[in-house]
Amino acid sequence: MPPAELASLIAAGAVTDGYTLATYLRASLNGLL
Repeated sequence: MPPAELASLIAAGAVTDGYTLATYLRASLNGLL
């Protein structure tokens, strides 16, 4: 899944599990996405 699609799903509230949110945030903050 492309990072932009995941970001839109998170913004829409479709992704709510902590592991996915934390992993996405860490990768984003570290410039990996």
